[in-house]
Amino acid sequence: MTFEEHVENIKKELGIDSNLQIVCGEDGARDYIESIREKNPSHAKCLEDMYLKSKNTRGIYPWSVDEDLILIKSKNYIGTLAHEMRHVWQYKKAKDKFCWSEPCRNKFKECLDKMIYLVSKKELDANEYARDYCKKNGIGEFNRYRCKAHINYICRALFRPWILLCFIWVVFVFLLF
Repeated sequence: MTFEEHVENIKKELGIDSNLQIVCGEDGARDYIESIREKNPSHAKCLEDMYLKSKNTRGIYPWSVDEDLILIKSKNYIGTLAHEMRHVWQYKKAKDKFCWSEPCRNKFKECLDKMIYLVSKKELDANEYARDYCKKNGIGEFNRYRCKAHINYICRALFRPWILLCFIWVVFVFLLF
């Protein structure tokens, strides 16, 4: 299946309308960012920081800048495409089920938000969808999202208060003896 066929397939599966724009590659992202720079310089700067300057980012759904845009670094990242399109679905079709708030600007809060983001319900859901989509379509990124989903489950479990207290108690007892 081509990248474009995957886009259409995922749109159909998730019931996403056709207004969604998917920009592939860093050159396409730079062109998009330049096209919005004059009208909204803060959004352009935000996209540069979140996407172009990041070494670990394969794709983003910058909903706070444009709710009908996905930036993805390569057409080979079908799992990332599925993950980001699931975020579109979450934002447009199930917003009340997932926490979608304005991004923070305070450095401490930003750091805390990054830790919480990794174990958020929306990330877990998007990782599970990407894993299932890759598995169903025989895409190699399956293992990447399978691991991410497992890590999310472990982290979410550790963030539950009673499990966290048990974990702290075990560490405390271990350190005493």
